[in-house]
Amino acid sequence: MRSATAYFTLMISSLLALIAGLIIWPASSASMTVHGVHSVLGIVAVGSLGVLAARARRAGVSRGVVAGAVAWTAVTLLFAMAHGQLAPGA
Repeated sequence: MRSATAYFTLMISSLLALIAGLIIWPASSASMTVHGVHSVLGIVAVGSLGVLAARARRAGVSRGVVAGAVAWTAVTLLFAMAHGQLAPGA
């Protein structure tokens, strides 16, 4: 049941973070509220992906799948930390 909750959280927060990001991207002067919501949703998505990776490892899922989830989490975190410099006008 906890894995289902983490999966549902990952799917919903990822979708909402994507939508918030698409709102922010074309609007150079998007409100800070949307930025904050986007950031929080991203943290929730990355956290739930990490939880799913840990639970998958304990459940005996192949190391390749778990390594892929961990790698995706790391890439997402690195991109999130660098995306401020990638934004237009930054």
